[in-house]
Amino acid sequence: MDLDERSVNSLKVASCLVSDLFSGKPIDSDQGEIEGTITIPEYQRPYTWQSKELCKLLEDLLDYFGEVNSEHSQESKKNHHNYYLGSIIFHQEIKIIDGYPHKRLNVIDGQQRLTSLALLAYWLKCKSQPEITYLAPSSQQQIAKNIAYLDEWVVEQYDEGFSQLQQLINFENINVTLVVTDSEDDAYRFFETQNTGGVRLSGADIIKAHHLRSTPTEVQDAYAKQWESLGELSPLLDAVMKVRYWQAFNFKKIPLHNEPVQIKKEIVRELAENCHSKLQDNIAYRNVMHIKQNSGWIMNMPESGYAMRQPLNSGVNTIDYLTYFSNLKNTLLIKNNNIPNQADFNDFYSHNVIQDTYGTVYLKRLFDCALLLYVCQFGLSQLFEASLWLFRAVYSPRLANKKAVKEITIQAFVRDNHLFDTIMLSFNHAQLIDSLSQFSYQSDNANTEGNGAKGGFISRVEDYFDISSLDRKKVHSDYDKALVKGIKNKVNKVEEVR
Repeated sequence: MDLDERSVNSLKVASCLVSDLFSGKPIDSDQGEIEGTITIPEYQRPYTWQSKELCKLLEDLLDYFGEVNSEHSQESKKNHHNYYLGSIIFHQEIKIIDGYPHKRLNVIDGQQRLTSLALLAYWLKCKSQPEITYLAPSSQQQIAKNIAYLDEWVVEQYDEGFSQLQQLINFENINVTLVVTDSEDDAYRFFETQNTGGVRLSGADIIKAHHLRSTPTEVQDAYAKQWESLGELSPLLDAVMKVRYWQAFNFKKIPLHNEPVQIKKEIVRELAENCHSKLQDNIAYRNVMHIKQNSGWIMNMPESGYAMRQPLNSGVNTIDYLTYFSNLKNTLLIKNNNIPNQADFNDFYSHNVIQDTYGTVYLKRLFDCALLLYVCQFGLSQLFEASLWLFRAVYSPRLANKKAVKEITIQAFVRDNHLFDTIMLSFNHAQLIDSLSQFSYQSDNANTEGNGAKGGFISRVEDYFDISSLDRKKVHSDYDKALVKGIKNKVNKVEEVR
C-alpha cells in the first residue's frame, strides 16, 4: 500500500521507554513532540488477550530481566540492550472539551500489548501507570480475569509473592517505537500495511479497520458497536468466501485451513482491497419477479437483504452486508428453533445425520453455505424441501469416496458440479428442485459395513428418512434410489399436513 509524500511528512516517529510513555510527559521526536492522553477509541476491537498471551509476555519479560540482573557488574547492566516491545501506531488529535483543547493519542495498533503492559504496571503498583478507560464490557471483564490470573500465577511461581517481581521487572528498560500521525486515514493505512502480511491480527480485524476508516465520522462509533455485536466472524467469512470464490466462470481456490496467513490474505483482498471506495453507496442487489395481469405488470419484490456475490463498497455497505448474513446465519443455523413455521427443517437440521461428525465437518460447512445462499435467493417458505435435496447433493461425496472426505475434495466437488451456480441461476424454487433432482453420482461400496465413518453415516440416513435397512453390499445401486424415495415421502407428508 503506497503512502504519499504528505502522509510521510505528517509522521512522527520516536523510540521511547514505556515508563516515559506511561508517565504522560511529552516524547521528543525529530518531527516534534508527541504528547496526549492515551485513548482507546470506541470503534477499536476489545481487549482480548487471555492468560495464554499474558503469560507469554510475562515470561518473556522475566527471561529478559533475569538475564540482565544476572550480570555482575553495573557497567554490563548499563550496556545491556532494552527489551523491545515493538511498534505502537497512534492517531494524534485535539478534542475540544468544555471549551479547552485536549490532546489525545488514539491507539490504532498495539492495544493488546499496551493494555497488557498497563495491566502489569497497575498490578505491580508501579509509579507510572497510564489512565486508560475501557468502555467495552468485554474488555473490562477480560482485564479483571487477567488480574485474577496474575494473582494465582505468582503464588504458584514465586515464594516471595509479587514483591519479587517488582524488583525484577523495570519499565525503564522496556522500549517501544511510536508511529504517530495527525491523520486517522494515514494511521489506518500504516496499520493495514503492517498487519496484512503478518499473523498477529485476523482477517476480520483487518477488514474491520479498513471499513471503519471508510465510514463517515458521525456514524463511526455506531458502526463499530454494530461490528462488535457480530461476535466471532470466522465461520461467516468462511461461508461468504466460498460462495464468492467458487463460481463457474471465475473459480478461485481458497487456501486450506492449515494455511492461515494465505487465508487471511484472501479475506483482506476480497472483502477490503477489492471493495469500491464510494462512501455514499450502500447497495443491496436482489432478484425481482414481474407478474403480468390485466391491469399491467406487477413487480414482486423479495424481502430486503443482500446478494452473497454482489459487488461491495468500502465502509457501511460491507459492514451492513456482513451484518445481514451474520443475522441470517444465526437465525437459520444457530438459533434455528426460533424460526416460525419451520419445525420440519429444524428437526432435520438438528438431526445427527447433519450434526454428527460421520458426515465430516467439511460437508457440514458446505451444506451451511448452500442453505444460506438458498434462503438469500428464495426465502424461507419452501426451505424444508430445498434442504433435503441440497443434502442429497452436498453429502454425495460421503458415498462416492471410498473412505475419507478431505477438505480439498470440497473445492473440486463444487467446481465440477457448479453447486452454488445452480442455486443462484435458478429463477425460482421449482426450477432449483428440478435441477437438484437430476443431480447424479456413483456410490462406492467400500467401507459401508459396520459403524465406521461411512457406515455410521448411512445408518443415520436410514434412521431419518425411514429407509429400510440397506444391503450394504448393494449401496452402489440401492442407496440413492432409497434416499430419493425417502425425500419425496418426507415432502409429501409435509404438504398433506398443510
